[in-house]
Amino acid sequence: VIKIFPRVKHISRISFEAGSALSRLADIEDDTSEAKKLYQLAIEKYSVCVKIKPDDSKALFNWALTLFNVAKLEIRERNNEKANELLELVYIKCKRCSLIEAEDYRCTLLWGSCYLQNSKLVGNAEEKKKFLLKARDKLEESIAQSNELEFQPLYNCGNTCLQLIRSFAANRKLCAELLEFSISCFEKSIKLIPDSVNALHNLAASLAKLARISKHSSSKLYSSAMSTYQKAI
Repeated sequence: VIKIFPRVKHISRISFEAGSALSRLADIEDDTSEAKKLYQLAIEKYSVCVKIKPDDSKALFNWALTLFNVAKLEIRERNNEKANELLELVYIKCKRCSLIEAEDYRCTLLWGSCYLQNSKLVGNAEEKKKFLLKARDKLEESIAQSNELEFQPLYNCGNTCLQLIRSFAANRKLCAELLEFSISCFEKSIKLIPDSVNALHNLAASLAKLARISKHSSSKLYSSAMSTYQKAI
């Protein structure tokens, strides 16, 4: 007689898979209130995972990402106070995750993306600049961790530099440096996803902005901007 023992999944793995499924459903849900409900159910599942296994970096990251997605919904509905509370929770989860997986570019990317969202919630120009600078630093770190082989860190960092130009409008030299860096980020991101319309459009915008403040090669920059715009259309 051969005894056959069934494979039993640990409750933490079952909860993780359930949380992942709920998150994916929420991502494609058009109704915001329904999406929030699904995200909340996913959060509860990830919470169970982490209670059972506190060093489960995947569950921590997914928990943080789900909170981040809810925060974006709150920002869209202009519930800024609630969004701030959620983003604070994301920071906490990202810090915990980074202590477990120090070189996980996704965690650093999410951390930087949080600073970007926070920059939308402040009215003070100086506060906005601080958040954008923090975002740029984290996103640059994420780019290094991913060895420049992931689209999103490059794209987000390019966007952050574009936004920072408004904060340093009086400093022509610094604006030029920010634009040159954003151009580099967008060019590298396009190599990874050549048909990204958003990356092509933002690269063209960066080239055009640099042409306006450049003392040299402005005609060449404008020409490059126009040809890039054509690719984005």
